[in-house]
Amino acid sequence: MDTNLLNIIVTLMAKQKPTSDTLNMVVLVIAAVAPTLAALAAFLKARSVEAGVKEVHLAVNSRLDEWLKLERTQGVETGRQEERKAAVDRKV
Repeated sequence: MDTNLLNIIVTLMAKQKPTSDTLNMVVLVIAAVAPTLAALAAFLKARSVEAGVKEVHLAVNSRLDEWLKLERTQGVETGRQEERKAAVDRKV
């Protein structure tokens, strides 16, 4: 909520005279509370979405790490086999 709007609402509430008709005061309170609750709900929703994104990020990263380890291991083994074959070819 814009701070200027909040200042206006607080000023209007302070200038209200207590009368039997409190409709103006109720409208001002609702005008101040509704955007605050909406902002709070948006914040909580963003936090839950952020937690889900982090969870997916960790899952993808762990799978990529496993894949890289597997590729690295296979590459090292392939290199060793090629070296052995080259050594055998040099002996012959």
